[in-house]
Amino acid sequence: MKKFLTLAIMAMAVAVVLSACGTESKIKGTWEEDSVVDRGGDAADYTFEDGGKYTHSDMGGLIEKGKYKVEGKKIKLDDKHNTVITFEGDKIKAKGKTYKKKD
Repeated sequence: MKKFLTLAIMAMAVAVVLSACGTESKIKGTWEEDSVVDRGGDAADYTFEDGGKYTHSDMGGLIEKGKYKVEGKKIKLDDKHNTVITFEGDKIKAKGKTYKKKD
């Protein structure tokens, strides 16, 4: 029984890690503020790169850069506010704003 429980816990841990890996590859790229993308203009954006690096810009100017970590459907930034961004497939939500992936 103890062995079965250990195997079940290990299987769940592997599933969580694998689901996070899939999410991480999907978030890589630049995400622009949804309302501005539709109008065509300078937007606030987040860019997620390999190695867990990100930048956050607004109106073409760099606001912050740092490291990020993916945990399930959450993207955690190492900024001074410990920002948590929610990943929702084709959109992300951060600080009350919605962002779309830039083509």
